[in-house]
Amino acid sequence: MGILRSMALNDNKIISYGMILFLTIATFCGHKVEEGHVGIYYQGGVLQREISYPGYQFGIPFITTFETVQVTSRISTIKNVSCGTNEGIMITFDSIEVVHQLDSESVVDIIKNYTRNYEDILIKHRVPHKLNLFCSRHTTQEIYIDLFKEIGSELREMLQDDLISLAPGLKIHSVTLSKPNIPRDLVKNLERIELEATNFRIAAERQKVLEKEAEVEMIRATLKAEKEARLESIRLEKRLIELELLRKIALIENEIHAARQKNLVDEEIYKLQRQAEINNILYTPEYIEVKKYEAITCNPKIMRGADITNVFPPAVRKPQAHECPPDNEILKVGDSRTNTTFV
Repeated sequence: MGILRSMALNDNKIISYGMILFLTIATFCGHKVEEGHVGIYYQGGVLQREISYPGYQFGIPFITTFETVQVTSRISTIKNVSCGTNEGIMITFDSIEVVHQLDSESVVDIIKNYTRNYEDILIKHRVPHKLNLFCSRHTTQEIYIDLFKEIGSELREMLQDDLISLAPGLKIHSVTLSKPNIPRDLVKNLERIELEATNFRIAAERQKVLEKEAEVEMIRATLKAEKEARLESIRLEKRLIELELLRKIALIENEIHAARQKNLVDEEIYKLQRQAEINNILYTPEYIEVKKYEAITCNPKIMRGADITNVFPPAVRKPQAHECPPDNEILKVGDSRTNTTFV
């Protein structure tokens, strides 16, 4: 039992020594990189190429030193920056803020070339120079009023153009400036000019609004006229369709009437043709000869003289055995028009 107890005590001591050793190594060799940063390492004062990313990292104690570099957006502030306008007037900007960001892949090169204070060398020391270049090309009024909103973007472009060759991994996001301080005797004049410019812009905007309203009204009137024209065109087209239908109906009615008249004429022609055919069959020479003698026997008077039709009244005769034709019947016997023979 004593041996077992002794072995258990030795195991506990080994575990304890191991924990102490682990904590000692973790304390002197381990380090943590915060989110938004990368770790850089120096060995004997020489910057190494490798970097570490957020999380727990380990290194050789007393030989390797460790530092973190922020790779998220940072703001560098430059105070009391003065510049001279092309009129020779000095103006001062109380504060200029530059938002920039370092690319994690370019950290080693930029730190090696410009040290940990790279933002002082690449940004803070360059802003006054770039601002003086801008001010020297413009008047006080332009800097204070007309072009004030453009100064920040102009400075950002000038800084970024330099960084393309000096430090490609450093990007300028924006530059913001405070309102410049100018001599008091110019403030009132510039404020008056600014007020006049503001009033002019308001009047110009009002004029644009009026022009836009007039344009909208013109468009509305044009649309109304086009609508009325389309409606009138539709009405005319509808009327033309109605007239065309009436014309077609009239044509059809005329065709029906003409067909009906043609049928009547054809029927009459057919009757006459049939009557002619019957006459051709009926009025044979023999039949005409018989009819001629019948007519003579019905009125067998023989008158002599030039004009004796009214001398004697017609003789009363007895009806013959056969039927005599009526007075108005036309007998086609040569050129004879009556049954009376004149000598």
